[in-house]
Amino acid sequence: MLSSTYAQKGRQAIGFGLSYGTEIESAGLGIKYQYNITNPLRIEPSFNYFFENDNVSMLDLNVNFHYLCPVAQSVKLYPLFGLTMSNWMFDMHDLDVDWDGDHVHVDDGGNHNEFRIGVNLGAGAEFAVIHALRDGRRRNLPAEKNAVFRMVADG
Repeated sequence: MLSSTYAQKGRQAIGFGLSYGTEIESAGLGIKYQYNITNPLRIEPSFNYFFENDNVSMLDLNVNFHYLCPVAQSVKLYPLFGLTMSNWMFDMHDLDVDWDGDHVHVDDGGNHNEFRIGVNLGAGAEFAVIHALRDGRRRNLPAEKNAVFRMVADG
């Protein structure tokens, strides 16, 4: 992430991450954007793709809110609340192609998608990592770790 450790209104950051989906049992890649609405309140939209496992892959879009609580000079803890929307893609690998006179009929063999919505609840921590620049100045680069519980409705 690229931002200062001091949460200030209007501060922005972009981050990339690795995830593991326990329900899909697959690794994922993600990107997120953070914007401090006020000094302690931050919004974080994110997009994640979970790789195919047992013929299932998933995309998910989240919008989370963090309330930043400084507990030390370089550490902030935050509760997390948000919404999640996910698209589960089931690939059954059963493609049936029939030639029927003047057209081709393709049966995807049960491939389908499921859209699910839910709520994110969790907590996180932000740690400032000091980086010395060549000109002798120091820059704080935050590193984050959070745990999220998702309540999702099948749909």
